[in-house]
Amino acid sequence: MINLGHFSTSYTVAREKFLKAAESVELPVHSISHDLLGPNNEVLAVDAVHVGDPEATRLIIVISGTHGVEGLTGSACQSAWLSQLQQTALPDDVAVLLIHAINPYGVAWHRRVNEDNVDLNRNFISHDGSGICNPYYAQVHEFMIPTAYDGEERVTTDLALAEIRNELGEDVFQIATLGQSSHPDGFYYSGDKPVWSNLVLRKLLDTYALKRKTVSVIDLHTGLGAYGYGLVGIANDPGTPELQWARDWYGEAMTTFVEVGQLFGYPDYSAYTDGMLICGIRKMLPDASVISGGIEFGTYGPDEIQAAERSDAWLYAHGSNAPQETKEAIRRDLLEVYQPPKTDWQEMVLTRAGQVMRQTVNGIANLPLR
Repeated sequence: MINLGHFSTSYTVAREKFLKAAESVELPVHSISHDLLGPNNEVLAVDAVHVGDPEATRLIIVISGTHGVEGLTGSACQSAWLSQLQQTALPDDVAVLLIHAINPYGVAWHRRVNEDNVDLNRNFISHDGSGICNPYYAQVHEFMIPTAYDGEERVTTDLALAEIRNELGEDVFQIATLGQSSHPDGFYYSGDKPVWSNLVLRKLLDTYALKRKTVSVIDLHTGLGAYGYGLVGIANDPGTPELQWARDWYGEAMTTFVEVGQLFGYPDYSAYTDGMLICGIRKMLPDASVISGGIEFGTYGPDEIQAAERSDAWLYAHGSNAPQETKEAIRRDLLEVYQPPKTDWQEMVLTRAGQVMRQTVNGIANLPLR
């Protein structure tokens, strides 16, 4: 029986459920508090739970909240897995690290970005001054953030965005949305230094992962793809043993970032994936074999998602004096496009998340010793 009670619509409740799930199986929680508070003055924190032998050479890292609001679904997946631990023991030499709400600000405030308007999944670049060079983003920036929430002015901005999108062509427009370092107030901004969540992740990896020989990462996301389906995406390069291991584990129900780039005609997709969290972990653990993966649970169409994101961007750029009901409506809409409040979607997500977790545990356990 699938327990949909693991789902929550607020950070506070999601965190309570995660902590309670850890307590139910008598596991300690490593919490790192954020300096900022949530919308109801609640404490924000990243919570980590380690399961299994601390000396195990194989580690699975499951992360929620990289894209803020998407972490409410990721939290449900993590809590559901923890709640089943009493019935499912880990194989020998395999451990699991659950990192809950790595971007707690975004989860709590129902935003994809962090407190600095940084897209955490673009923040793991080298920060050597080069940044993410995306010449196409500058052409769409002024149209991405509406000057009004609704009414004729919003319609005008929407039409202008549609026009520039048509002029550029869909392939170029999609490249424009892959990441950028030139507009701090814009979408998909990489930041100019490692942000708080980036540094916290490094600290957790130093504590729990440095001595491991094989590490598999599952970063939990929602939004893109077919409704309710969880597609596994792997960022390892073609020809690497790590990519072949992932193919052996997940079969046809996975794709690679290279394949995604080819599908959309990106000339150098790696230039944009370099800043992603799962690629950052691989760079942080140079002595381990790291399978850099994530799951994307599809929700609605990209245009519907983008409309909600643009309203959120308007709120934080121009809406400080907006009525409270408008602010709440925007946050509610963004939550719904990333976590549909529908039983069928939630059942599909938990079922698929459990399946991928079983595949990962079994796969990493059966790898030859290094």
